[in-house]
Amino acid sequence: MKHIFIPLLFFILLIQLCNTRDVPESLKDETPFLKSLEYIEHNQFNEAKKLINPKWVNQFDSLIINTIPGPVKKGKWGFSRVRGNKIYYFIYNWQPGQLMQFPNTEIPILSGRCLNNNMEIKVEWAIGVEIFVNEEDRDPLATVIELTMSEDAGNLHPVGMSDWSDSALNASRKVIDEWKDDRFGLFIHWGPCALEAREISWSRNGSKLGRIRYGGAGVNGEYKADPHYDSLYLGFNPIHFDADSLVNIAKDAGMKYIVFVAKHHDGFCLFDSKVTNYDIMSTPYGKDICKELADACHKNKMKLGWYYSPRDWYHKNFGGDNHDKYLEFYYEQLKELLTNYGKIDILWYDCLDSPQYLWGDFPEKISRQIREWQPDIIMNNRGGLRGDFDTPESKVGVFENRRPWESCIKIGKGWSWRGDHEPKSLEWCIKTLVNTNSSDGNLLLNIGPNPDGNIAYREIERLKEIGQWLKKYNETIYSTRGGPFMPTEEVCSTYKEDRIFLHFIGERREVNLPDFGNKIISSRLLNGGSVNCEFINNNWQISIFPNQNDEIDFIVELKIDGDASRIKPLKFL
Repeated sequence: MKHIFIPLLFFILLIQLCNTRDVPESLKDETPFLKSLEYIEHNQFNEAKKLINPKWVNQFDSLIINTIPGPVKKGKWGFSRVRGNKIYYFIYNWQPGQLMQFPNTEIPILSGRCLNNNMEIKVEWAIGVEIFVNEEDRDPLATVIELTMSEDAGNLHPVGMSDWSDSALNASRKVIDEWKDDRFGLFIHWGPCALEAREISWSRNGSKLGRIRYGGAGVNGEYKADPHYDSLYLGFNPIHFDADSLVNIAKDAGMKYIVFVAKHHDGFCLFDSKVTNYDIMSTPYGKDICKELADACHKNKMKLGWYYSPRDWYHKNFGGDNHDKYLEFYYEQLKELLTNYGKIDILWYDCLDSPQYLWGDFPEKISRQIREWQPDIIMNNRGGLRGDFDTPESKVGVFENRRPWESCIKIGKGWSWRGDHEPKSLEWCIKTLVNTNSSDGNLLLNIGPNPDGNIAYREIERLKEIGQWLKKYNETIYSTRGGPFMPTEEVCSTYKEDRIFLHFIGERREVNLPDFGNKIISSRLLNGGSVNCEFINNNWQISIFPNQNDEIDFIVELKIDGDASRIKPLKFL
């Protein structure tokens, strides 16, 4: 019996170990830390030091004693304190990735610093309060962040921070991995603003309720319409819109999914909404464009996402005393978009940046509901929760392989159609795609149809050129991951199983790789030419000799004697 029991026990432990791989990040036991906090609050410092690092207690006991509970409620992430115009975040469970995202605040943030090492830190305040602290600078017990606000922080409304590790609030790993495999998608901004070649929403001269930054009207500000902008839809008649053609343009470009702006901040809906007349059905066009696109995507096996703005500067109840009425409207519109158009793969929020207290626990409730309507959907980080992926805008994100992300970048002058203009060069497009993928992100490249529904000819041609490049080098992009070497401006890398692809996107024709624990079995230059690969002085020396020098990206395929995913990210030498 004893001989049977030991192997059985080992088998059970092995199963438990495998199951833990699906947990985003193991959370620390918060009990000793919170108990020590109680001791500190009661001046029982010696008792606190028995539970946690005495040095930490010595550094922060006076701060805790001289502050009161702050606006962000205690949770698995940690807790907040406040004094005057200062908010303090005590973070003992960091979310995976480069940053920690908190609910947005009611008043502007002037600066931030990490008190553990007294360093100024980067704080972004738009889609949420995003705090960047390098991993090596985080305190293993609790990192303490001080935010300096524009006014007294003691009167801020309390807000909750959802448990980012709750599986019900996250897409499955399988769905995320499939989306990451796609690597490249099409973003489409469009609306009546195209009639005057104006930027979508931001060119509207009415109030921007809920938005505090950059001169917005703030909370409970005075609603102001823009009669001219708000009536443009009465002349919107895109008679040449062809959903099948649009999907084919995306496919020809090598794109694997489309994210279409169903409603931007200006409140105009490109879908048939039963809760407003400010929609496509009230235009001379009079047909549901979102339905046309959804049908075309499903027919052509193209993944589809809706961009939907929680902001709505047209709706008079948004960001004011009757915001609860807006929440009812918001719920019904999301229900329409996610139940009337078949399978939807992505919900791309942009952007819940009015103070989160106005929304209460609605972001969490609607997220759970959305996953019931669309079980395999992924959602970004701009809807009041951390969501499934981050969204650096108008720039390539930094290298990040612990947290999914996607850079959204426009191919032309503006997000929406801004007249006949030259799109960015093919070289820029390819290098942006490669840079994004090598940093382990997806690229969402934006275009804007013109007023009659056509895509600018020069943009179509540029997208075709990208597609032609991808037909030749698709194996170095699709289903790859960024790394295992950290990207530079000259050389970067992607990998898939036992193959590493070195992308020479600058002037360099050689690079040294540190010893990464595997042997290079073979090497070849995919563009044509030869490669010299030698192991000298404990590093791999790679030199390329292309047949021609007019390629945007010279790509070397290295076949190794192992799995590249097991290599810890390393820097080129």
